[in-house]
Amino acid sequence: MVDIPAAYFADAYNAWAAAGGQGLKPWEIIGLAVKEGLFDNEKKKPKPWKHQAVAKSPENAKALWRSDFFYRFLGLDYFTNYTHVKGQDNTIGYTDADAPGHQGAFENRANRLVPGISAAIDASLIATPHNGKDNAEGYDVVATDTFYILVMRLDAALFQTHSSKVPGQHLGLGYMHFNQGQGSYARFNKSAQQHLQEPGNMGKSLTEYAFQTKIPAIKDYGIPRRNAVKLMYYNDVFRIVYEDIDWTK
Repeated sequence: MVDIPAAYFADAYNAWAAAGGQGLKPWEIIGLAVKEGLFDNEKKKPKPWKHQAVAKSPENAKALWRSDFFYRFLGLDYFTNYTHVKGQDNTIGYTDADAPGHQGAFENRANRLVPGISAAIDASLIATPHNGKDNAEGYDVVATDTFYILVMRLDAALFQTHSSKVPGQHLGLGYMHFNQGQGSYARFNKSAQQHLQEPGNMGKSLTEYAFQTKIPAIKDYGIPRRNAVKLMYYNDVFRIVYEDIDWTK
């Protein structure tokens, strides 16, 4: 398990509350953030963005910092102007010229999920001219507490669009769809249906086959299945944490 600052549990709860208590539960929201690597270790914890590129305006600095945060700490390159490379992870640009593209992709995709959330997220970032000893140009960007609440809400909304496309909106299958995308998930489902006709699997449900039989290391979509099991484990653990918190105080 990872070391998670207590404030993030409150952020996940507030993200759930901001959505009217609908959708993913707080423990599912924090579990998703943990699974995507937000709290892997001290070195990876988000810090103020400094000069990964020279931004010529605070707006561009925010767009670059936010895109970097989404890309590196939450796996949310969907909200950036990413470049797809077949067989490899997507890549994003970090120059001032890349900022408008990131901003456009973010506003378009985020606001379709949660109307008006892009402006609120940008307002929760503070960009100030860099004044360091290195005399480098650009801006330092710092996220307020509100930023994390809004981003968790957006992450949960995106996840729901994927989980709504799997049987029973199952958390594990939803994560596989979220992580793999429609095409790869469809190929997994086709393969799974074939395996369910085998003597050792007949009578099992899709979730029983995917998560309650021995999962191979790589073949038969072993990696996404294992990742989904991790999220399901986090869900069970973090549910206990929230049940022990008196939210009336």
